[in-house]
Amino acid sequence: MLESEQRIEHLLVIEDSQGKRTIALEAATCSVGRDLTNSIVLYSHLVSRHHATLVRLTMPETITYLFRIIDGNLKGKRSKNGLIVNGSRCFSHDLQHGDVISFGGDVRARYYATANQSDVEFLTSGTEDVSGFLSNLSNPFQKLITSDDENSNEAALVRLASFPELISNPILEIDLAGSITYLNPAALVQFPDIREAKLQHPILVGLVARVEHSNEEIFVREVEIAGKVFEQSVNYIPESELIRSYVVDVSDRKQIELALRGSEQMLQSVIDNIPQFIFWKDRNFVYLGCNCNFAQAAGAGAPENIIGKTDYELPWQKEEADFFRECDRRVMETDTPEYRIIEPLLHADGKQTWLETNKVPLHDLGGNVVGILGTFEDITSRKQAEIDLQQAHDELETRVEERTAELRKINEQLRDEIIERQRAEKEAFFLQTIMQAISESSNFHSALEVVLQKVCDFTGWKFGEAWIPDSDGKTLECGPAWYGAIQNLEKFRQSSEEFRFLPAAGLPGRVWSSRYPEWLRDVSNESDTVFLRKQFVTEAGFKSWVRHPDH
Repeated sequence: MLESEQRIEHLLVIEDSQGKRTIALEAATCSVGRDLTNSIVLYSHLVSRHHATLVRLTMPETITYLFRIIDGNLKGKRSKNGLIVNGSRCFSHDLQHGDVISFGGDVRARYYATANQSDVEFLTSGTEDVSGFLSNLSNPFQKLITSDDENSNEAALVRLASFPELISNPILEIDLAGSITYLNPAALVQFPDIREAKLQHPILVGLVARVEHSNEEIFVREVEIAGKVFEQSVNYIPESELIRSYVVDVSDRKQIELALRGSEQMLQSVIDNIPQFIFWKDRNFVYLGCNCNFAQAAGAGAPENIIGKTDYELPWQKEEADFFRECDRRVMETDTPEYRIIEPLLHADGKQTWLETNKVPLHDLGGNVVGILGTFEDITSRKQAEIDLQQAHDELETRVEERTAELRKINEQLRDEIIERQRAEKEAFFLQTIMQAISESSNFHSALEVVLQKVCDFTGWKFGEAWIPDSDGKTLECGPAWYGAIQNLEKFRQSSEEFRFLPAAGLPGRVWSSRYPEWLRDVSNESDTVFLRKQFVTEAGFKSWVRHPDH
């Protein structure tokens, strides 16, 4: 136990082929041997490459520490000659004031401890003969940890001391004066010139000033050295006034981050420069990102301004937001994409547009739906073109129908004209035939008979007869000329010769009097006063009857 709380300095006076020199022990772990990578180099071929290891141990309930020397390196490999302390071979030993350590041959070291800083300055000044001075140094502390059962603690000691030495990342320790108190093997490999450069080395530059001028006891910084980037975690230990650094080479990580950042920027550049509108949301319908086109359509200005918002916080109409959310919910709940969704959208500037939207579910590495990705394209022009095309089609259909009706009317008129012309031609031919027949007849009655036959043939009538006024012109009598295309007409003909018709009497008299033709569709339905020969006509098999005056 300490008699006082003074700071104790630990010294190791080395004697080898290079002479005698004093080393102040400060680092948490020091390697000792002939290899130049050791913390303490012994110049003799009789010494192993990694002969021994010094481990700093804090004394309980004090701010003071002692040093334990262990045979061999921290991987458990012992030295060739072994470790001899005060004439006794041992594996480990807690150094006491005045201990003499033999490494082989004429290489040895003597350990001293002092609480007087002037003693340390004198011993490390380079003075060659310090034997007399050393003999007068007194032990500033009593033994706290014994080594009687050293073999039982061998594994524990190796494990304790090996932690910083075996770590593949550099560990450094300096005091507030800027002296390097500890470097693990990884630090020596990574920064081989650090002992020469000291506080001018990039990994140490500014550390002491930052600790002294701030209240930070723990901080992290990045240091770039020879094209590599290191992450330096710094821990200031005020009790021992030491600054300990744990260094990790993050060059590969930085390259990956840089590549990832470049990839993200490239992806953002791509989605910002395509004409489509792109957005993505989480399961709660909250926007996680979008491209510039979508941000501008939403009146957000930039993509970062839309993150964290929902459709109800954007300038859409409530009906539109309801429709968007229903589509999003359906896609995520069914885990099924939906393509070519036609939907209206009111932009922030009040412009009404039509969109063709595609929505697909987003998945995590476990295949679970975590959101939705949407793309849409403004198809207002296309939609308007479709509307205009449909309107033009409808107008064309109307015009075609109107034109068709006009053509149909024209065709009907042409057909009527053709029919009328054909009828006129037939009539003309018929009249020409009659005129020719009349001219070839010998008398009036024969001519009249020819006319009746021609008329019946032309019209398809089955019977024709002529009623002629008598000599005084007061009655009509049956003329000698007649024509019949059916049999059994003799009786009807004979009965007709017995009739005389006064003006307005019977069908012949009415036509003679009115000078207008008359048509009886069904003679059987007429009274005897209307058609006086009804009985004879019915017996002869006639149904319809027509009378036409001759002028």
